[in-house]
Amino acid sequence: MGYIHDAQMRLWLPPELLGVSDGLATWTMDHDGITWALQRPAAGAGAWQARLALTPPCNSLPSRGARPLSLELWYSVSGSALSDCAATIERYSLPAHGAAWSAAVAIPFTYDSDHDSAAERGALGNHRMALTISAPAWIAAGEAWQARLSGAAALATVVRIHGALLSYTLRL
Repeated sequence: MGYIHDAQMRLWLPPELLGVSDGLATWTMDHDGITWALQRPAAGAGAWQARLALTPPCNSLPSRGARPLSLELWYSVSGSALSDCAATIERYSLPAHGAAWSAAVAIPFTYDSDHDSAAERGALGNHRMALTISAPAWIAAGEAWQARLSGAAALATVVRIHGALLSYTLRL
């Protein structure tokens, strides 16, 4: 009996899957005539954070399921540049019934050369930011992975997040 080992898997994660924390602005789904995006209007200066669950097929056996390799995020910044912008990829252990959640563990990655400084990540324009995982690992049984994009917006900043593309190895 054989198995599947495909190192070229891709999974589009649309903006509808994003969760947002922002004390000043109400983010809404917006269609610009071409694409849908989750949009933060120019609603005041302040920090925000968008979270996205990374949900490829997983398996309870070791070295099977999904091994994330990279994540590409599509977003745009208009009005005013972000004064800070950073990404995070992290994993959590899912607790047993009645147990407390453990702290997230950061997954090391590198930014692409167009986004390796906060100023580049927060610049005005359309962005395709690639995060390459430094030491790819299989998503273990009882784990959940997520990515976060956070920023600090000026009064006139508008942010639109179009989604993300997860690249991973699949072994079943």
